[in-house]
This record gives sequence, C-alpha cells and structure tokens, in this order.
Amino acid sequence: MLDKDFESLDKAFASAVNAATYLNERDERYKDVNPLVPLQVGVFEGDDSYINIMCADSDGKIPHVVVLTEKMAQDIVREVSACLSVLRAEQGKEG
Repeated sequence: MLDKDFESLDKAFASAVNAATYLNERDERYKDVNPLVPLQVGVFEGDDSYINIMCADSDGKIPHVVVLTEKMAQDIVREVSACLSVLRAEQGKEG
C-alpha cells in the first residue's frame, strides 16, 4: 500500500513540475517569478500542528512546503473564496 502512495505522490509531483514549467516558460505573467504548483495538502501533528501544502517548481529537484497555522489557513480560505466568487462571476458573464 505504501508503494502505491509513493507512486501517486511521484505522479502528482511530476504533474506539478510540468505545470510550473509551463507557467514559467509560456505565461508572461510569471516571467519574473518562480511559480509553485501545489500537489498535496496535509497536517503535521505534534506539539505544534501545522497544515502543510507541498508544492513543486519548474526545477523539480526538491519539493517546497508552505506551512500554515490554523489562523493563516482561515485567512487564506477567506481570500481564496473571494477569488472564486470573482472567477464564477466572470464565467457567468462569458456563458
């Protein structure tokens, strides 16, 4: 079972690297930055628990991890929800 999990993670990492490479090479909006593409979200538990978002860049040598406290995650969820509302409104205008 563990091998299957690593295989899925390897595939997700490869897909994220490909997406980051595409953004880096083909989308002018990302020409001066190193886009990170998320591939997995999880929780590291312990004395201090954190939400971790594993990401990949176009280099693809090592994964990057975004670490969030509960408060940070709540703030991001609120901001992402607002962005989704804007995207949905734009899609409604196009449809």
